[in-house]
Amino acid sequence: MQERESLLKEYKGLLANLEEAFDLKRSNEADQEVDDLIDETKAELRTVVASLNASEVIEVTKDVTKVVDADGNTVILYSKVAPYEVHFDNAMWYSCVITDVVQPETALERLRYKAWILGYNVEEETYSEQLRVWQPQAAEGETTLRSGVACHAVNPRSGRFEPAKVVRLTLSDTVIVTFSDVVEMTKEVGETDGAGAAGELATGKRDPSGGDTSAVTEEVPLSHVRVGRFYQQLRKRSTLTSEERARRRAQNVERKRVRRETKRQQDANVASQNANDWQRLVEDMGLATGCAKKSVDGIQRSRELDFFMFHSPLLTPGTRQEVPQLLAVESLCSDCSTNPR
Repeated sequence: MQERESLLKEYKGLLANLEEAFDLKRSNEADQEVDDLIDETKAELRTVVASLNASEVIEVTKDVTKVVDADGNTVILYSKVAPYEVHFDNAMWYSCVITDVVQPETALERLRYKAWILGYNVEEETYSEQLRVWQPQAAEGETTLRSGVACHAVNPRSGRFEPAKVVRLTLSDTVIVTFSDVVEMTKEVGETDGAGAAGELATGKRDPSGGDTSAVTEEVPLSHVRVGRFYQQLRKRSTLTSEERARRRAQNVERKRVRRETKRQQDANVASQNANDWQRLVEDMGLATGCAKKSVDGIQRSRELDFFMFHSPLLTPGTRQEVPQLLAVESLCSDCSTNPR
């Protein structure tokens, strides 16, 4: 296994070197050194490709039944545990069977495999590093495969994923599930390893008025059940050219700059609002211009009180001690006039 991983790494490096050499060739067609480099890289690549092809162990899956549905689409029925999984679009692993091996046309090409994704009826042509032996779906919590859990399972009659509910698991890598939707009836017509004529898949909806609409219980292989996130259709992500990738990177940089500017402006607005709130609080407490106004009012009241006490015939300096209320007012006015806040 380590030797194969080393060969794959060397293979990818040689492909990159060959691509760079071809780029140099396009820019300078008369360069003999570039031609020699291309020939040398191709020779090394042939050796590595031959070693990789000789180490392939993946085989075409047997006992695969092909049928044709009412729309003329080919459907594959496979009643056993899927032998392999394919890494579709380098995103997720899906159960599959191998329908064919694509032989290389030149010494620089590797063996490729046609992997049929069960339940989706999608055929993917891929290399062996995108395939692996089937493994149970890793799941935790709500996505754990157990009795009563809602799931999607490949209906053995239609060959497609349909909503189902787990009844129980068995010890033979199968799951008892119930399908509540309309089930398509199929008719076996041929196998991939046979030369029989193409068959048909007969579809017949159950009568909604009869008793045939009850849930149908089926036993399906463990590899034919998916719990958790489910995609109705498989689509590959769009492949971008180097110019498109550069343009997308520039757009991402611009979006990040706009987000930073927006955040900076929002922070400045918050700081300004906080300053305005603090200024209003200071004014409401009389710690700013209001203090000066209150101090002026206090001085004016103090002067009026002094005038009254000086000119009143009823009050003398000796009688001031007998009027505590008046004295308190005078003290307050004196404090406001001499110690303005």
